[in-house]
Amino acid sequence: MRKPLALATGGEVDGALEAMTEAKRVELEGRGYPPGLVQKALAWARNYTEGMTKLTPDPAVQASLMRSLYPQALTLSEAWISKFVEAAKA
Repeated sequence: MRKPLALATGGEVDGALEAMTEAKRVELEGRGYPPGLVQKALAWARNYTEGMTKLTPDPAVQASLMRSLYPQALTLSEAWISKFVEAAKA
């Protein structure tokens, strides 16, 4: 079972973010990316977003940032995995 996305204060973000993660996992694996590499890309998106939310101590702002930044982080994780695979072929 995957660890829920967590705010810096230890709370959980709503299930919509977990659904986004699962949808991106299915999408990337469906494109033929190896599951292990997909997990690394998704972990990068999670860590990036959680790190950015720690910039504020306010839990409400953290939740708002998480909801705003995570979709972009998933898009960036797709670029990351694509460049990683491209570099491995070179």
